[in-house]
Amino acid sequence: MGKSGTSADLNFALSRDPGTRRVHIEVSDGGTAAMDGDWAASCTPDARRGPEIVDQLTAAHGDREEPGRAVHWADVTSVP
Repeated sequence: MGKSGTSADLNFALSRDPGTRRVHIEVSDGGTAAMDGDWAASCTPDARRGPEIVDQLTAAHGDREEPGRAVHWADVTSVP
């Protein structure tokens, strides 16, 4: 997914831990934008509900910066 070698790279990883029955989802992209764009600045507070929704649906979640990319992850509990 994405064009190799550009800041538009998008990677997706999915794994399952049978011991905890959690599914780990990880998405990485080209990192943070150099500056806020018009779209982000024009969003209403209601449009920024994503983190709250993810918090309600996951067992754990977070993000981290790595050289040249931003990584967003979540763990969800699977059914047996």
